[in-house]
Amino acid sequence: KLPEARLHVQPKNQGSTSERRLKNFASNSISEVALTTAVNIDRSQLMTSLQGIVDHRNEYSLDFDLWVIAPITTARYEVTDKAFLQELQAAGAEWANHTFKVRWLDLQYNFIDEAGAADPRLVWPDGNTLNETGYQRLTDALVTISNERK
Repeated sequence: KLPEARLHVQPKNQGSTSERRLKNFASNSISEVALTTAVNIDRSQLMTSLQGIVDHRNEYSLDFDLWVIAPITTARYEVTDKAFLQELQAAGAEWANHTFKVRWLDLQYNFIDEAGAADPRLVWPDGNTLNETGYQRLTDALVTISNERK
């Protein structure tokens, strides 16, 4: 049996239904899922950490798919970090495309409004932390992707 999935989140609302669903989200072939938002991402450190997971998977002959949720651009960082996040998105997608059993999940389309901008209704007033509705969107997207694999 493969290890259960681990989802790393830093939720604002500890008791939300969506958050509990995210913490319990698991699939037999998914071992790690990382979630972060735009703030304080060191591209080099992120890519080194992800490669470290892959290296350990190979070293210990583990057989699992690694799914990585690409950083989500929120309303707070859309103007200041959009170019940086697009570069990070491209680098992550390129890395995943050339790495065995790694999937880079760009879920940004779930977090934009009708005008194509980051939807401020999906985050707390800080403009960055997903709220209940934002977590529900994330949960729904992950469940849909997981169901498509079956």
